[in-house]
Amino acid sequence: MAHSILERISINSRNNFQRANFINLTIIVGLVIVYLITRIPFRSEILFNWDSVNYALGMQDFDVWQHRPHPPGYILYISLARLIDQIINNPNSTLVMISIIAGSLTVVFTYLYAVKRFNLSDAFFAALLMLTNPLLWFYDELALNYSLEAFFSISIGYSFFLAMKGSKTWAILGVILMGIGGGFRQTILIVFLPLVIFTFLHQTWKLRILGSALLVLICLSWAIPLINSMGGLNAFFAASKLLSSILERPTLLTLLHAFFYGGHILLILFLLALFGLIRLPANSFYVWEKNFLLLWIAPNLLVISLFHIGQSGYVLFFLPPLMIYSPFLIRTGLPQLEPFLFRKKDTANQDYDLKIRLLIGMLVLVNIASFFTGGYYSIRVHDHLWKTMRELVQKYPPSETIILTDTGRMNGFRMASYYFPEYHVYGISKNALDFSFFTQNGTFEFSKWFFHSYNRSDDYELSSNNSEFNVILEIPQNIKGLIVGDPSLWNRLLINHNNRPLA
Repeated sequence: MAHSILERISINSRNNFQRANFINLTIIVGLVIVYLITRIPFRSEILFNWDSVNYALGMQDFDVWQHRPHPPGYILYISLARLIDQIINNPNSTLVMISIIAGSLTVVFTYLYAVKRFNLSDAFFAALLMLTNPLLWFYDELALNYSLEAFFSISIGYSFFLAMKGSKTWAILGVILMGIGGGFRQTILIVFLPLVIFTFLHQTWKLRILGSALLVLICLSWAIPLINSMGGLNAFFAASKLLSSILERPTLLTLLHAFFYGGHILLILFLLALFGLIRLPANSFYVWEKNFLLLWIAPNLLVISLFHIGQSGYVLFFLPPLMIYSPFLIRTGLPQLEPFLFRKKDTANQDYDLKIRLLIGMLVLVNIASFFTGGYYSIRVHDHLWKTMRELVQKYPPSETIILTDTGRMNGFRMASYYFPEYHVYGISKNALDFSFFTQNGTFEFSKWFFHSYNRSDDYELSSNNSEFNVILEIPQNIKGLIVGDPSLWNRLLINHNNRPLA
């Protein structure tokens, strides 16, 4: 009798487990299908900015000194892109495909983490919020590697979360992912270092030694070829220093816009909970969980605040934990915040489940609207601009034409040097305070930054931080045409032309 009861319980448990796995698999497949439907039709057709051109050039000829790609090299990212491009034979499409794959895996791991931590309903809503997040959606459509930032963040975070719950296998998998992630984006190693230390302090000494050895070996497997390709450590650091000297730092407003574009209301809820303005139920976290989340998120915020170089994609690192805990924060915070938001004193017996679903649905709609009015609009404008530019440039022979562009990260110099290699392309900084158009003696005169590119060989040595530094460019006799690749630069040329005569 007792044996029969135990056997029935075992069968029921197995059936429930299989049913739960089937439901999870069905939801994951559905999420991936919706994800692909929302990504593939809206992907970019042209390399998007300076960095994406660097990656495309690196796929052809890996040379970090020549910013093919820029430091620190992203050696595994370029290697994977080269492999895939053997089939696709289009650098932009290849890099966008990698972004889309990384973004889809980010959504899947968000669901897996949330269903382990909370429940099926919260997991579905967390994955939906991540799927429609406008910042992730934007970078999923571009030939940039920031979607990989989100993927490695959630996959490593998920691995270490399970490791903290007692899984030795996932502890090792987390270290392996961290080592591989460092080869795709070296910042992964920096921002995850506190969390990996925290996680392995809760493991056995044997596991600590094994994990450390694996991490070092995996990192050396890609770091040694990378450093050797540059001629040694000194050359590696010199190239990194040169890059930092020519980068333009973002304003505080730019950073805040990235934070709220990616997180908006959810970020506010997270901050309210952090500062105790939303009272979380007792025992709602594991003993170690708050420190775990703090060490997951805080290092990246510190890096963004101190060393951020202008790309909003760095924000993608902390979006997965924000999305995972958002349904829980909404469910906990809505009853507490509603009296303040709507001035209602009686909140008893209200259908909060319905309100929570409506609020999350509203956030999803806000996400979709934000993408199409923001990120997608900028992608379409950029694609249209450079398709038009290519049609225009083809009308003029390279031997009689030079192209003048801005050197800003989102503007034309690197783009023009890639798409028009047979033309002489010159770039001047948007911060240049003094330059002339045609001077009386048939020259250009520029101050501040001044770059030159021809046949995809770039010269950055003509630039200087000295505001008194001037570069004189003599115009060859055979040059009959000048193409200005940036509207803002054309306006500045017109302003200076009013002050200085044409030859």
